[in-house]
Amino acid sequence: MQTEALSVGALFRPDRSFRTPLFQRRYIWTETDQLAPYWADVERRAALRLSGNKATTPHFMGAILLQAEAQSPIPNQHLQIIDGQQRLITLHLSVAALAAAAQARELDFIAAAARRRLENTEIAHPKLTGAEADAEHIRYAVKAGDQKSLSARWPDRFARGGARFRRSVGGPDCLAAHVSLLDWTNAFIDGTSIAAFDPSVRNASIAERADALLQAILEDFHLVAIFLAPEDDGPAIFEALNDRGAPLDAADLIRNDIVRRARINGEDAAAVIREYWQPFANDPFWRESELGGRARQLRIDNLLRYFLVSTGAGGPSTKRIFHAYRAYVQKSPPAFHSVADEVQQIALSGAHYRTLIDPKAPATHPCLADLGPRLKPWKPTAAIPPLLALANADALTPDERRSAGRAILGYIVRRTVCGLSRRNLHRTLASLCRHMQRDGCTKQTVMQYLADQLGIDSLWPANARFGNHWVREPLYRQDGSQRVRQLLLELEAVQSGRPLREIAVEAPHLDHIMPQDWSDAAQRHWPDPPYNDTMAMDDIVRARNTAIDSIGNLTLLEPQLNAKLRNAGFEERRSIYGQSRYLATRALAEHDHWNEQTIRARVAAWLPLAHQLWPGPEAALDFSA
Repeated sequence: MQTEALSVGALFRPDRSFRTPLFQRRYIWTETDQLAPYWADVERRAALRLSGNKATTPHFMGAILLQAEAQSPIPNQHLQIIDGQQRLITLHLSVAALAAAAQARELDFIAAAARRRLENTEIAHPKLTGAEADAEHIRYAVKAGDQKSLSARWPDRFARGGARFRRSVGGPDCLAAHVSLLDWTNAFIDGTSIAAFDPSVRNASIAERADALLQAILEDFHLVAIFLAPEDDGPAIFEALNDRGAPLDAADLIRNDIVRRARINGEDAAAVIREYWQPFANDPFWRESELGGRARQLRIDNLLRYFLVSTGAGGPSTKRIFHAYRAYVQKSPPAFHSVADEVQQIALSGAHYRTLIDPKAPATHPCLADLGPRLKPWKPTAAIPPLLALANADALTPDERRSAGRAILGYIVRRTVCGLSRRNLHRTLASLCRHMQRDGCTKQTVMQYLADQLGIDSLWPANARFGNHWVREPLYRQDGSQRVRQLLLELEAVQSGRPLREIAVEAPHLDHIMPQDWSDAAQRHWPDPPYNDTMAMDDIVRARNTAIDSIGNLTLLEPQLNAKLRNAGFEERRSIYGQSRYLATRALAEHDHWNEQTIRARVAAWLPLAHQLWPGPEAALDFSA
C-alpha cells in the first residue's frame, strides 16, 4: 500500500486509466448537495489566480482508494476505483466541460490542454469508466460534451429544442452533473457568473478566465491517493472504510459483499451483478425516497429490509441492514445454493414489491396487484414482508396466496376500524414471517398464527367486535377520509361487479349525506334529532354527530354532482344521487327520508360484505375461505 498527495493534473496523467469495479454504485451526486459547493470552491480558486494571489496551499478533496490491476506494465497505471468514484467522476466531467466550452470559443490551446487529461496515450479504451449506468454519459461527455450534442443523443432529457435540460427526468446522474458543470463553466468564462462581481474576474479576457479555471482544477485541487497492490482485497477494504459513518447506502455495501462472495465461490460476479442487480442501479425508481416505518429511506434499502424480514431474519433498523444481511447469508445451513440464487431471489422480491406499490408495474402475481391499492391507505409497510414471503412461496396456489393475503389485509383493517393500536404491527407481522419459515409458508400458517393472537396489542378482531365498531363508531372521524373512502370503494366494487381499479381511477368524492353542519341556519332542511325524554339534549346531539361521521352516512359521488349539492336538503339530494354511476349512491334515491335510523340500517346491511372483504379469525376455521 502506497500513499501520495497528488494534484488532479498529476493524478490524471496521460498514460493512466481508471475503471469502476462492479461493487461500486452509480453516480449520485446532486447539484444542491455536492456539485454546487464543489463548483463554488473551483470559482474561488480561479478568481484567486486571476487576482494574482495564487493560494499557497492546495485545496484537498479528501482521500481516494485505488487498486492497481494485475496486468498493468507500469506501477499504478491501470487502476480500479475502490473508493472516491464520485469525486473522480466529478473532476473528470469538470475537465470535459471546460474542454467543450474552450473548443466552442476557439480557445484551441486550452481545449487541447484539457483533453490531454481526458484521454489515454497508451491504450484505446476510455480514461475513466463509471458504473454501467454511467458509462455512456461519461464517454459522450468526453467525446462531444457540448449541449447541442448531448440533446441530440438524449432528446427526452431536453426541452425547447435542446435549450433547456429537464432535471426532473431521470434523477441524479452523470448527464445532469455534466450539464450543470457545463452551464457553470460557460457562465464563468463569459463573465456572467456571480464570481464576475470580483473585478479581477470581470476585467479578465475570456481566454484568461478559461485558463484560470483549468489551472485551478488541475493544480489547486489535490487528493490523497492510496494505492493498493493487485493482491489486496479491494472489496473488503471498501467495506471497512464505508460501513460506519460514511454516506453509503445499505444497498451499496450489500452489492460489494455479493461481489466478494461470488468471487470466493468461483462464480461469475460480473454476470450475477449484470443480470440480477444492475436493474436496481439503472432504474431511478429504486433510488427514490419513501416512507419505511417511521423514517424516509431509499426504496432499494427498504426493499432489502423487507426481504430480510420476509425470510424470518428479523426486522433490522436502517443502520443495521447490512449487518443483518451478512449474518443471514452466513448462517448454517446456507439459505441459498449460490450467490447467484441469492441475488435472483432479491430481484424477484423487488418485482413483487413493485407490483404492490406501483400500479403501472407488470404484475408478478394477481393477488399482489389486487392487494397493493387496497393496502395503500392503511400505511401497510408492516404487511409487505409477509406478502413477499407468500409471493416467493412457489408451492402456493393462486387461491391459497390470495386467501392468505386477504387475511393479512383483514387483520390490519379490522384492528384499525376497531381503534386498536398499530404500535406492535411490525413486530407481530415480522413474527408471522418467522413462523412461516419454520412451519411452512402456507395459508393455514398465516391464518392460524393471526387467530392465535389474543393480547390486546396483537388481537385479530372477531366478527362481533368488528361489527360493533363498524355499525356504531364514527369511522370518518376516527380513521380519516382516505381510509373510509377506500372502504366505500371496495364495497362499491363488490356490489356493482366493477373492477376496483376502474372505480378508483374515477377519483370520486366522499360526501356526507346528512351534512356535518346540519344545525347551521343554512341547513334548515335538516330537522333537529327527535327528542327523547330518557336522554339529555347534549347526548342526543352527540349521537347524531356520531351517526353523521359513521360510514353509513357517507357515499361516493362524482365531483360534478357533488358541486351541485351545496346546502341541499335530502329531497333535492335524492334526485342528484339518482344520477350517479355508483350503485350504493343511486340506491339512496329510493329513501324518502334520512335520519339516524336509516344511517344505522344502511351500515348494518353492509356488514356481511365487510366480513367477506376484510376477514377475521373465523376464516381460520374454514381453510377453504
